[in-house]
Amino acid sequence: MYLAILQSNQTGLKDLLTAHHANRFLTNGIFLKIFSSEHYLLNNPDVAAAIARGEFASAEEHFRLYGEAEGREFIPMFDTQFYLSANPDVAQMIEDGVIASAAEHFITIGFGEGRSPSSFFDVHFYLTANPDVAAAVEAGQTSAFEHFLDHGGSELRAPSPFFDPKAYLDANSDLQTAADEGLITPLQHFLAFGIQEARDLGNGIGLNQFRNDPTFIHAIEAGDVQAALERVADVAPFLPGFVPPAGYIIPEDIEFPMDFVPRQGVLLVVPEGVTPPPNLPPIFEDPDAPPPPGPVNTPPSGASLPAGTTIAENASVGTVIGTLTSTDPEGKPVTYALINDAGGKFAVDPTTGVLTVAGPLDYETSTSHTFRVSVSDGKTTNASSVTVGVTDVAEGPNAPTISASAVDENSSGGTAIGTVSAFSPDAGATLTYSLTDDAGGRFEIDSVTGALTVATGAVLDYEAATSHDIVAQVSDGTFNAASTLTITLNDVNESPAAPALASGGSILEGSPAGSAVATISAADTDAGTTLTYTLTDDAGGRFEIDSVTGALTVATGAVLDYEAATSHDITVQASDGTFTVDSTLTITVDNANESPTVPTLASGGSILEGSADGSAVATISATDPDAGTTLTYSLTDDAGGRFAINASTGVVTLASGGPGVDYDDATSHDISVRVSDGALYTEDTFTITVNERAEGVDDTAAATEDGSNVNISAASLLAN
Repeated sequence: MYLAILQSNQTGLKDLLTAHHANRFLTNGIFLKIFSSEHYLLNNPDVAAAIARGEFASAEEHFRLYGEAEGREFIPMFDTQFYLSANPDVAQMIEDGVIASAAEHFITIGFGEGRSPSSFFDVHFYLTANPDVAAAVEAGQTSAFEHFLDHGGSELRAPSPFFDPKAYLDANSDLQTAADEGLITPLQHFLAFGIQEARDLGNGIGLNQFRNDPTFIHAIEAGDVQAALERVADVAPFLPGFVPPAGYIIPEDIEFPMDFVPRQGVLLVVPEGVTPPPNLPPIFEDPDAPPPPGPVNTPPSGASLPAGTTIAENASVGTVIGTLTSTDPEGKPVTYALINDAGGKFAVDPTTGVLTVAGPLDYETSTSHTFRVSVSDGKTTNASSVTVGVTDVAEGPNAPTISASAVDENSSGGTAIGTVSAFSPDAGATLTYSLTDDAGGRFEIDSVTGALTVATGAVLDYEAATSHDIVAQVSDGTFNAASTLTITLNDVNESPAAPALASGGSILEGSPAGSAVATISAADTDAGTTLTYTLTDDAGGRFEIDSVTGALTVATGAVLDYEAATSHDITVQASDGTFTVDSTLTITVDNANESPTVPTLASGGSILEGSADGSAVATISATDPDAGTTLTYSLTDDAGGRFAINASTGVVTLASGGPGVDYDDATSHDISVRVSDGALYTEDTFTITVNERAEGVDDTAAATEDGSNVNISAASLLAN
């Protein structure tokens, strides 16, 4: 493919364009009709890249904003320099600021005026060679270039004297199939490929004749297609084999290409009817040279190969095809040269005529190649066409590729990934696909279509592996080809795991607010994910959780009582910002040994003076919140030995052998009672009242078990 013309965008140019300037072609139907996005992008890869980056919506937008001012080609056959040179009035209009560019003039004015856009589209020639078009133009129905765009290209009409689409196809038989199928026209092929491949134009113009010419070579290397075409047009009338098309007359004042450098052994000729300038350089045959003395020299016969000469496709460069032969009537030695080499596919030894392979041959592209060979006896030349057949060779398929190679992690079995495909150059070959390495059973391939899918039961986990390599193999039944393909996994946001107790999970009853209970944690397979924790059920406000660390603590004001409830359920929610997951966890309340209640006076509290030892005074009682606890009572102050207490029942009695109680000595006594559960105790002080005995009453008194006194008179005792 010929080199693309690379031109840098000028910084700030877009800011300098006015809205009118940027859009003046927008509604111009001619511009929309002739502008070739394909040609523009092909020749301006920087524009294609900018569109891919989203900087421009289309090729047309770039041309309107930048390309026109930069002189970029917008159609295959518009040459800005040629147009300005051929139309000095346009150049003056641009200088005067009447119009912005050559392109604008051609689109808005020159197109309708029938001006030629380049040296490779000659309006005068096109109308002369096509009277029907001339009549239509005369009637105002079209213009020459518009007709060529609409009809002439597909009808294989010649756009200039130097390019005949029909002759181009005849000289390049490998293009016939593609042209017949409408895949490419001869002109499209010539502009896109033929110039770079030095194809034969078929009318005596072989581009390999320009391979020594610095002007042509520089144009090709610079990617300046128009300059290359202009050079061809300048030199073609002087080539010895040039066949002018019908209706074309070489101008008498044609400019001679004095700086042209022809191929070795080839001389330019002076066209018939044209007067040469004085002092022609030696690249031209001398039109005034007298004929050689003696008999007239007869040209040698045209070069030929044995009938049916063939060469196998894929033959390596240098492989001998055969030997060209030619006979000179005078017996002089002859030399051989290729006028065209079928796009660099063949080479010839100029002395021996041995024809060898010089480039790739492909039977599936073309089953034969016809090219032109020049034979010279040193004085005269003869040109002829030679055909070499190409034979088919069984070839294996190329290494398979894949259309898409990424799939979401966790995709289910059968999920489509992409299509593995390969090409066999052998017509009619049936290809089958298989996986010689399926990445541990993760992938499957359809043997017929090459569709790659996730295998049933496969686990695709981005966090475990971000990609997997597979080996895809394609077979045509004889040959195999394989490729290692990398399947990339797309990271998908996954729900975190259910939160669970990482540590702790129990709390002692009665623990204060802020006491640590447990640490709740959840895992998220997505790297870098931050989880937050909340309580959707906090057991009636008993617990709190740190949203970042998951630390569970006793809530402010919470009461944890083992005797009321030995456990509490909470519901913890973990979130990654998108997904949430809940767990119900049980927090155990551990029993704590609690102090007994402070002892109280259950009954009694007074005693009659003079009461007998063992007389009941009072009953002290206490309770313990811990179920099943046995309490023990004791006196830490027994009022000087006056009182005793039953350790089990808490009944206080007058101590045996004690000093007793006498109202006249003290009307009350304080005692201190301690109650203990074996580990913890409480105590309190109680006042025991001493009651005075009435006068005349026997000093003897009986006591009931509940500590109340019963007075019995002496007379009553005597009566019994």
